[in-house]
Amino acid sequence: MTAKQRKFLSVGEKIEIIDTAEKFKLSIRQLSEKFAVSKTQVAEILKKKNDIRRNLAENGNLERKKAFSRRKTADLDKITYEWFTKVQQENIRISGRILKEKALEVATQLEIPSFKASNGWLEKFCQRWKITFKPISGEAGQVEIKDVTQWKEKLKKLIAGYSEEDIFNAQETGLFFRALPEKTLSLKGEKCTDGKSSKERLTILFCTSMTGEKMNPVVIGQSKNPRCFKGSHFEKLPLEWYFNHKSWMTRAIMSDWLTTFDRKMQRANRKVLLFLDNATWHATTVELQNKTPNK
Repeated sequence: MTAKQRKFLSVGEKIEIIDTAEKFKLSIRQLSEKFAVSKTQVAEILKKKNDIRRNLAENGNLERKKAFSRRKTADLDKITYEWFTKVQQENIRISGRILKEKALEVATQLEIPSFKASNGWLEKFCQRWKITFKPISGEAGQVEIKDVTQWKEKLKKLIAGYSEEDIFNAQETGLFFRALPEKTLSLKGEKCTDGKSSKERLTILFCTSMTGEKMNPVVIGQSKNPRCFKGSHFEKLPLEWYFNHKSWMTRAIMSDWLTTFDRKMQRANRKVLLFLDNATWHATTVELQNKTPNK
């Protein structure tokens, strides 16, 4: 007969062996056969029965606690998923950060202080419920490799003679300050649609050098004196404020900013190289006073 191997027993299983031994007065061999464990292991359990019962009384039923914790975690998972599907039907965009914050809120309500809404939890949650991260709209632009290669060669000639601190680039961007995220968590295979997005925007022109020197940003809004700046003086703010009814960059604004930028470089006795893209409003007729000959 092959000797039985030692196996892991839970506290509950050990208590069952002890209670059975005392109730039915079974021998170690009989207990070994009944519970399919080795006689040595049964003997050790009976020898330490007082310690086992004392530990159970002091620490409580660990298995019951674990089972209770698993049920709470399952409830958290279900409640969070139900919330996700509800807000998704209302065309509200959900990011991973928002989902984790909601899970933490649910965990607080369910009294699960040990819960951590980590990135690992988020990944597993999405896998369990078949949730993916999708873009709502947008398309990728294409650039010809040959154009990139030609531009790199041309760029070397353009920047020749300029130090890095005197090479600037300026670019506008639109800030839709009331817009929702462009991506949302969504169920796999589900079509991702969107509600009406806010079109309120600011246009901001950033200008910086290769070494990180930054000019005050140009901010273009709709109002001459926005209510949020009531009582403030624009000249004291670290920005250049312009306005028109569409909050767009125009040739007039670009000409004014270029003139200001030119004068600033002239006062500093600097000859700089400024890169702008080929947007129509960049094609100004302003005559710069600080330009480099033949540049």
